[in-house]
Amino acid sequence: MDWQISFGKISEYLEKHFSKRNCAADFKPDSIWEEPQDIKANVFTCGDDKEVIRLVNGINSGNLIEIADNFEKQTGAERFFNMIYGKLKFVDGEFARKKMTEFAGILIKHAKSNNVYMGDFEDKINKAIERNDLHKLALYLDGLNARVIGSTDRFNEVSDKQKLPLVTPNGRIDADSAQGYTGDCWFVSSVLAIRNNKDALKYMENKISVQEKDGKAESVTVEIKGEKFVIKPDELTGAEEYSSGDSDLRALEIAANRYREAHELRDISQGGKLRDGADLLLDDHYGIKRFDLIKSDSDLREYLTRLQRGNVISVVGTSDAVLGERAYDEDGNRIEIRPQHAYVALRADREYIYLINPWDSSKVLKFPAGRIREVFTEANIVEFRK
Repeated sequence: MDWQISFGKISEYLEKHFSKRNCAADFKPDSIWEEPQDIKANVFTCGDDKEVIRLVNGINSGNLIEIADNFEKQTGAERFFNMIYGKLKFVDGEFARKKMTEFAGILIKHAKSNNVYMGDFEDKINKAIERNDLHKLALYLDGLNARVIGSTDRFNEVSDKQKLPLVTPNGRIDADSAQGYTGDCWFVSSVLAIRNNKDALKYMENKISVQEKDGKAESVTVEIKGEKFVIKPDELTGAEEYSSGDSDLRALEIAANRYREAHELRDISQGGKLRDGADLLLDDHYGIKRFDLIKSDSDLREYLTRLQRGNVISVVGTSDAVLGERAYDEDGNRIEIRPQHAYVALRADREYIYLINPWDSSKVLKFPAGRIREVFTEANIVEFRK
């Protein structure tokens, strides 16, 4: 297959693994930028069925993780398994089941050997295999795949010293927090960004209620888009893959993931943007503007001006090429800027943009405003509407 995708360069690695044919997927740059998860089975629809089966057969325990990793890095989308499933279910359902079951075994083994926190993914995957539910199997494999390729480094970097004691829930986002093992920096950053606007924060906190008995929290109920999710104390404390510290933030993570699972959407560890977080947390009470920090001078000027006014809800994302860049904390310590990571943008002045890394909400970092283009690729600002 010839991966002549209209949105630009796709993985050179993938090109080596797929034969050359005339084939193009009808994607526009703007749609991919806004919705990277839309790269689905569409890009796998060319070529004859035997060719597709042959190519998928070439994916094995030795190269599966690398292929999935490269697909995610080059496209910004983790839905590698849904891409395969979307084609194979029309080619040969039995072959799809066997191959995806094989992939499941490889991923689970790899996750365990690399100490990736799987939560209940293994149980969900096994049940989907038993029920021959390939659609859910693809979703669960996508979720585990995101953790395998996106959270291994994070898992190793989060030591017990970086974990915070889980604070008793009180229905408010008011305690320090540290993102957990799972790759949901976009969601945690969305919550922390909303905290920067008092009206939006009040709206979000009204979605969280704590049920008490004898002075102790008996459960936490979180409302997501009109649906209520009840979280018991053991579920809250047991979800160690999510944020530590502020237990109400962890409750939001659990509820958001349950909502997505109920609607057969991808796991929150598979990435997202501020728009996705606002949609879950603010319902229809928001508007959003995206700023292209790389290509547009006017976008960059407007974005910094908006930050200087303060009271903004904003998240910025770093590119995957960031290496050796540093910000400074309030004590003057140099803090590494992470690649492919979301940061809360609090405010800006003429010299600096002030950030929060979801790995540690207690620290405000400052980064030179003049170098923003060298690190951050895009930014989003949410306008809360009462």
